[in-house]
Amino acid sequence: EVGIVPYEWIEYIDSSGDEFSYRPQFFAKFKGLNKTPYKYLAYYIKSDIYREGNDPWDMQWRSINININ
Repeated sequence: EVGIVPYEWIEYIDSSGDEFSYRPQFFAKFKGLNKTPYKYLAYYIKSDIYREGNDPWDMQWRSINININ
């Protein structure tokens, strides 16, 4: 699951991460529908038409976008 946060909703970015995963953490205002900071969500699933060995590797995944706003 991947979400897109509008830039203007970001309050603070902690680039050092936390003690569990040393990745940046984004702190955002919860302005969206159902109190979510995301504008839309994208789910990635395996493509049912991908042919291993014939198609490029990145074609094995397809996304489904769900608009929240």
